[in-house]
Amino acid sequence: MASHSSAPAREHTPCTINLTTNNSLKRRAECLVHDKSIDGSTRAIIRYALEINDPMLLELVDRVDKQRIEALTEIICENGDLTMRTAALLVLLASIESADDSKSLANTAKTRVVDAQVKMLERELFAHNSHLS
Repeated sequence: MASHSSAPAREHTPCTINLTTNNSLKRRAECLVHDKSIDGSTRAIIRYALEINDPMLLELVDRVDKQRIEALTEIICENGDLTMRTAALLVLLASIESADDSKSLANTAKTRVVDAQVKMLERELFAHNSHLS
């Protein structure tokens, strides 16, 4: 028995992975695996995810990138050594520039810096106000 249909036959197309993004993600993950400033257990998890081509690799790499951004913004906002603050700013800018999701990381950094500055201003205002009382 023949079956006729007016609906066009759907071609099956395999899911394609954006190779550029995939290669970029692998490069980022490999850099993190070799980065001694990241704790060993995190590097081991990323290494394993990279080896098995884990779909969670992107999330792991992004999480490490965001933690790094947070640490750098804390250094930048501290009242400390100007050389360290400047170095942290340069590393932060380079990290954002090389990230796949640079806009998201830039927003995270901006939010962290603004929040830190607001807290500092708030402390100064309250300290100044307490002297007036």
